Amino acid sequence: MYKKFIIGIMFLVLIFAGRQVGAQDSWRIQLAEEFASPVTTDARQTLYWGGGAVMLSLIFNNAVSEPLESYSAKERPLGDFSAIGDLMGRMVPNAIYVLGMGADAYWNDDSDGSSAQNAFLMVKATAYAGAVTTILKYTVREKRPARDSRNSFPSGHTTTAFAFSSVVGELHGWRWGIPAYLLAAFVGYSRINDQQHYLRDVLAGATIGMGYGIGLSRLASRKSKEEKVVVTPLLLPAGGVGMMATLLF
Repeated sequence: MYKKFIIGIMFLVLIFAGRQVGAQDSWRIQLAEEFASPVTTDARQTLYWGGGAVMLSLIFNNAVSEPLESYSAKERPLGDFSAIGDLMGRMVPNAIYVLGMGADAYWNDDSDGSSAQNAFLMVKATAYAGAVTTILKYTVREKRPARDSRNSFPSGHTTTAFAFSSVVGELHGWRWGIPAYLLAAFVGYSRINDQQHYLRDVLAGATIGMGYGIGLSRLASRKSKEEKVVVTPLLLPAGGVGMMATLLF
């Protein structure tokens, strides 16, 4: 329940921040662009592959998904370590990242605003991905493996974990991205290990999380490049005045 509350607070922050945007780019337009970023940026490839993986897990359910789920439930290979996966799926890494970047922006010379922007990007990726997952949970109404509650598809823990890892990978490269993705994968498998989710739930959660982590990162990068295009007056040899667009790198 607390995750829904936190995600709701994140959206209030997004809407409040969005209202500060100028008239030429209203907060409604900004929210719409960000909400659609998984399909309007290169992140759509993640949706294709992730959606395909979910479909394959359904098609080969008897041959792949059920054996994996049965083995995990019976043997519980993660043992007590699954509690770590549960904790890491409760937006703990996301919060640590936001607080760390916020502290860096506050205490150090963040003249270009990059740390603050990184923190806000993590908030947005977590909020959008979490909201979409919550909507799907209470639309699909899939029963959990070992519980009567009907909110199994997709996995919320996996969603927020992969939102975290994909933002880290996009902003800080593979040196940080690989450990972050491994952590997210651990979170996802811990949900199967604990009989909280099916394989398809975890794959769908990973797809949504990565879709928004990558999509919002690419959208922000694209807008940053567009803002660096400035119009500069240029004196032509004939004495006339021309204008040229100069892309600053």
